[in-house]
Amino acid sequence: MVSRVHTSCRRIPENAKELANLFISNIRCLIKTHGIKAKNIINFDQVPRYYEQENNRTLILRGSKNVNIN
Repeated sequence: MVSRVHTSCRRIPENAKELANLFISNIRCLIKTHGIKAKNIINFDQVPRYYEQENNRTLILRGSKNVNIN
């Protein structure tokens, strides 16, 4: 099973670089403020899945060609 979403065209904001740098700065501040050690920082490459789906998402078998969202 995979989570699929009806796609739309999105554009990167013009200030994307500034937003990314601000995010990194905020994270560094949080790490320093709370004394978080590097060994406790983990990156998960998955998104949580909830039982209640968003209206524009559905679960479907991997490899399916058509995704119907009602």
